[in-house]
Amino acid sequence: MYKVGKYNLDNEQEKIVRDDSNHLLVVAGAGSGKTLTILGKIKYLVEEKKIDSSEILCISFTRKAATSLEEKIKKELDLEVPVYTFHKLSLEILKDINYEIADSNLLDDIINNFFYEEIKKSKYLIDLLIKNYNLRKYDDIFNKKEFLYLQKNISTFIHLFKCNGYSILDFKKFFRKINFTLSYRKYKYEKMFLLLSLNILLLYNSYLFENNEIDFDDMIIKATDYLKNNQFNKVFKYIIIDEYQDTSFIRFNLIKELLDKTNSKLMVVGDDFQSIYHFTGCELDLFLNFNRYFKDSKILKIQTTYRNSSELIKIAGEFVMKNRRQIKKRLRSNK
Repeated sequence: MYKVGKYNLDNEQEKIVRDDSNHLLVVAGAGSGKTLTILGKIKYLVEEKKIDSSEILCISFTRKAATSLEEKIKKELDLEVPVYTFHKLSLEILKDINYEIADSNLLDDIINNFFYEEIKKSKYLIDLLIKNYNLRKYDDIFNKKEFLYLQKNISTFIHLFKCNGYSILDFKKFFRKINFTLSYRKYKYEKMFLLLSLNILLLYNSYLFENNEIDFDDMIIKATDYLKNNQFNKVFKYIIIDEYQDTSFIRFNLIKELLDKTNSKLMVVGDDFQSIYHFTGCELDLFLNFNRYFKDSKILKIQTTYRNSSELIKIAGEFVMKNRRQIKKRLRSNK
């Protein structure tokens, strides 16, 4: 039986630890010892596969989760293995390039300025808003609660646009697509929304370029471009990603480039039952169809939960599985 600190791994956890696949997806149910399995994998790689700890790259979704995992690796294994977020990793890749990090409120400030100042330069856009919202004059829009929703939706749209890897040229496809909208009212609104979003995005990109700034999505995109076009001197033999169900396309593209550059193996860990970040650009298909994105992949599951009772996981599992796209797993508990 494989042991990490004072804990014995169960059969499923040990099988994952000893697996030597090139691309491994670990589907880990809630409370099933996911972190313990990651620690066991690192221990196995260092002690039995003789991989130096500096050649293991760990990535987690949030700064808090990354710090927590790094501390556990130090405490349980007495190893120094830095755990990155995707943004921290991107900054590490871009460390020789001089960029300023944009203020997190920049996009919302530009959207606000656009509606109060910039839009007055375009009679066409003002007329679109007046007709869509049945206004007598443009200034009346600031009294409508729908105006706040419009601003928030444009901000969300631009963020999702960038983290899904779209470019300005993709707006041509968007405009063509709405031509097939059956409702004229919906078509009119979507056309207005796309035109406003395009103008705001152009202003936003122009500001970033003129001020040599990048936002959080740009960090990942530019780091990926850098890897494509430059030599990468870091040596990684194994990449481990936690909370993989929260991965977006631009994060996935960064990992693909890292794998190509380093020829390393990959293990990703997550739970499609716990995917809640779609509104931030997470693309669950990267998890659900892992074998489509990595041809020589393997999928293993950890299905014994040590946190919840069997009654609770039965009810929760049956509820979640109403969504037929979820990966089927039968959680079990001794409680």
